[in-house]
Amino acid sequence: KYYPAINAPPLNNLGVAYRNIAEVSEGKEKRESLDRAVKAYHAALEVRTRKEFPSGYATTQNNLGVACRNIAEVSEGKEKREYLDKSVKAYEAALKVYTRKEFPADYAMTQNNLGNAYCKIAEVSEGDKKRGYLDKAVEAYQVALQVYTRKEFPSDYATTQNNLGTAYVEILRICRPAERRHNYEKARNAFEAAGAVWTEEHFPSDYKMLMNNIAILERDWKRLQEEK
Repeated sequence: KYYPAINAPPLNNLGVAYRNIAEVSEGKEKRESLDRAVKAYHAALEVRTRKEFPSGYATTQNNLGVACRNIAEVSEGKEKREYLDKSVKAYEAALKVYTRKEFPADYAMTQNNLGNAYCKIAEVSEGDKKRGYLDKAVEAYQVALQVYTRKEFPSDYATTQNNLGTAYVEILRICRPAERRHNYEKARNAFEAAGAVWTEEHFPSDYKMLMNNIAILERDWKRLQEEK
């Protein structure tokens, strides 16, 4: 006999398993695994409705958002944008349940994920739309950091600060000259905040990535200064 409430969690977990397989796969196998993950999450959501299983619904929507963003990363053109939009839609659905008051950590996680999706959309956008999506990403990261404090969530704090710094670097590249110093300082401050946690001793790989991001920031800032 089929019991929906019992079968929904395994379907969600099946999606997670397929996504994990995709992480260690390439090419066609990677895409097929991600497609299977999305299919499993959609099947779980047929049971895990927001009304009857709100927490499970939000978990699966967040997982769906990650899988759709992963598909976007191996897609091009129109399909890439479609999956990024699906990713944003899934995160927004999760946030209808994951409120800051009731699920603070999950709320912050999903806001950070939403910021990442907006940054990806910005990569395939131009002009005012590109800037608009980067501004949305910054807002999402800043909201996440209201929960992800250095004291309570040091690792997540550093990750989100690094993401925030990266978004400001992108804004720096396209903003008006009068805004450049402001965005440079915002990026620098975010990277330095991440560096307060990501030390070379305790987080060597993250530290290396952060130093590279700071080098990119300084390179771009120098180039923009020379344009004056």
